[in-house]
Amino acid sequence: MNREDVLKKSESALIAKKIFVENMSFQRKELLNGNLRLSQSSIGKSVEQIADNEYKCSLALKLSDEEETAELEIVVSGIFEFNAELKDEQKQIIITKNTMAILFPYLRAQVTLMTSQPDVEPVVLPAININSLLQNLED
Repeated sequence: MNREDVLKKSESALIAKKIFVENMSFQRKELLNGNLRLSQSSIGKSVEQIADNEYKCSLALKLSDEEETAELEIVVSGIFEFNAELKDEQKQIIITKNTMAILFPYLRAQVTLMTSQPDVEPVVLPAININSLLQNLED
Protein backbone atom coordinates (compact mmCIF):
# COMPACT_ATOMS: atom_id res chain seq x y z
CA MET A 1 0.00 0.00 0.00
CA ASN A 2 1.47 3.36 -0.97
CA ARG A 3 1.70 6.34 1.34
CA GLU A 4 -1.29 8.17 -0.19
CA ASP A 5 -3.53 5.13 0.35
CA VAL A 6 -2.43 4.85 3.96
CA LEU A 7 -3.14 8.54 4.56
CA LYS A 8 -6.52 8.35 2.82
CA LYS A 9 -7.58 5.39 4.96
CA SER A 10 -6.43 7.22 8.12
CA GLU A 11 -8.43 10.42 7.54
CA SER A 12 -10.85 11.38 10.27
CA ALA A 13 -14.57 11.67 9.59
CA LEU A 14 -14.49 14.84 11.73
CA ILE A 15 -12.72 18.07 10.78
CA ALA A 16 -12.01 20.90 13.22
CA LYS A 17 -12.68 23.95 11.04
CA LYS A 18 -12.08 26.53 13.76
CA ILE A 19 -11.17 26.53 17.47
CA PHE A 20 -11.46 29.69 19.54
CA VAL A 21 -11.78 31.08 23.06
CA GLU A 22 -15.36 32.32 23.22
CA ASN A 23 -15.25 33.75 26.72
CA MET A 24 -12.47 34.30 29.22
CA SER A 25 -12.82 36.29 32.41
CA PHE A 26 -11.03 36.54 35.71
CA GLN A 27 -12.59 38.66 38.43
CA ARG A 28 -11.50 39.46 41.96
CA LYS A 29 -13.96 40.91 44.43
CA GLU A 30 -11.39 41.87 47.00
CA LEU A 31 -7.67 41.82 47.68
CA LEU A 32 -6.38 39.02 49.83
CA ASN A 33 -3.24 38.63 51.87
CA GLY A 34 -1.09 36.03 50.20
CA ASN A 35 -1.71 34.11 47.00
CA LEU A 36 -5.17 33.44 45.68
CA ARG A 37 -5.91 29.71 45.44
CA LEU A 38 -8.58 28.61 42.96
CA SER A 39 -9.80 25.21 44.11
CA GLN A 40 -13.57 25.01 43.50
CA SER A 41 -14.53 24.00 39.96
CA SER A 42 -17.36 23.10 37.64
CA ILE A 43 -17.23 22.02 34.01
CA GLY A 44 -19.87 21.82 31.31
CA LYS A 45 -20.25 21.07 27.63
CA SER A 46 -22.65 22.00 24.87
CA VAL A 47 -23.21 20.78 21.33
CA GLU A 48 -25.26 22.74 18.82
CA GLN A 49 -25.94 21.67 15.25
CA ILE A 50 -25.52 24.72 12.99
CA ALA A 51 -25.84 23.04 9.56
CA ASP A 52 -26.39 19.56 8.12
CA ASN A 53 -22.90 18.27 8.91
CA GLU A 54 -21.61 21.16 11.02
CA TYR A 55 -21.63 21.59 14.79
CA LYS A 56 -20.54 24.20 17.31
CA CYS A 57 -19.18 22.50 20.42
CA SER A 58 -18.14 24.25 23.62
CA LEU A 59 -16.34 23.27 26.79
CA ALA A 60 -16.77 25.62 29.77
CA LEU A 61 -14.91 25.75 33.07
CA LYS A 62 -15.49 27.84 36.19
CA LEU A 63 -12.95 28.06 38.99
CA SER A 64 -13.27 29.97 42.25
CA ASP A 65 -11.60 30.13 45.62
CA GLU A 66 -13.24 28.72 48.74
CA GLU A 67 -14.42 32.16 49.89
CA GLU A 68 -15.71 32.96 46.38
CA THR A 69 -13.74 36.21 46.29
CA ALA A 70 -12.39 35.40 42.85
CA GLU A 71 -13.76 33.60 39.82
CA LEU A 72 -12.24 32.41 36.57
CA GLU A 73 -14.47 31.44 33.64
CA ILE A 74 -13.29 30.09 30.31
CA VAL A 75 -15.31 28.80 27.35
CA VAL A 76 -13.42 27.20 24.47
CA SER A 77 -15.47 26.44 21.36
CA GLY A 78 -14.94 24.84 18.01
CA ILE A 79 -16.71 24.50 14.71
CA PHE A 80 -16.58 20.89 13.55
CA GLU A 81 -17.70 19.31 10.30
CA PHE A 82 -18.21 15.72 9.18
CA ASN A 83 -16.61 14.89 5.84
CA ALA A 84 -18.09 11.38 5.68
CA GLU A 85 -21.59 9.99 5.59
CA LEU A 86 -22.31 8.40 8.94
CA LYS A 87 -25.38 7.21 10.79
CA ASP A 88 -26.82 9.70 13.28
CA GLU A 89 -25.86 7.43 16.20
CA GLN A 90 -22.23 7.35 15.03
CA LYS A 91 -22.23 11.14 14.58
CA GLN A 92 -23.52 11.68 18.12
CA ILE A 93 -20.80 9.52 19.64
CA ILE A 94 -18.06 11.24 17.63
CA ILE A 95 -19.37 14.77 18.15
CA THR A 96 -19.80 14.26 21.89
CA LYS A 97 -16.54 12.53 22.71
CA ASN A 98 -14.02 13.53 20.08
CA THR A 99 -14.79 17.24 20.06
CA MET A 100 -14.39 17.47 23.83
CA ALA A 101 -11.09 15.59 23.63
CA ILE A 102 -9.94 18.08 20.98
CA LEU A 103 -11.08 21.15 22.96
CA PHE A 104 -9.78 20.12 26.40
CA PRO A 105 -6.06 20.83 25.77
CA TYR A 106 -6.97 24.37 24.63
CA LEU A 107 -9.04 24.91 27.78
CA ARG A 108 -6.24 23.50 29.90
CA ALA A 109 -3.68 25.86 28.33
CA GLN A 110 -5.90 28.91 28.88
CA VAL A 111 -6.41 28.04 32.55
CA THR A 112 -2.64 27.84 33.05
CA LEU A 113 -2.12 31.10 31.19
CA MET A 114 -4.79 32.97 33.17
CA THR A 115 -3.60 31.71 36.56
CA SER A 116 0.06 32.52 35.90
CA GLN A 117 -0.52 36.03 37.23
CA PRO A 118 0.92 37.77 40.29
CA ASP A 119 -0.72 36.80 43.58
CA VAL A 120 -2.44 33.78 42.04
CA GLU A 121 -1.36 30.21 42.63
CA PRO A 122 -0.99 28.71 39.12
CA VAL A 123 -3.51 26.04 38.18
CA VAL A 124 -2.35 23.25 35.88
CA LEU A 125 -5.24 20.95 35.07
CA PRO A 126 -4.14 17.33 34.86
CA ALA A 127 -4.48 15.29 31.71
CA ILE A 128 -7.76 13.45 32.10
CA ASN A 129 -9.79 10.65 30.58
CA ILE A 130 -12.39 12.58 28.56
CA ASN A 131 -14.69 9.56 28.27
CA SER A 132 -14.76 9.23 32.05
CA LEU A 133 -15.37 12.98 32.47
CA LEU A 134 -18.28 12.90 30.00
CA GLN A 135 -19.77 9.90 31.77
CA ASN A 136 -19.54 11.73 35.12
CA LEU A 137 -21.18 14.83 33.60
CA GLU A 138 -24.10 12.69 32.41
CA ASP A 139 -24.55 11.00 35.83
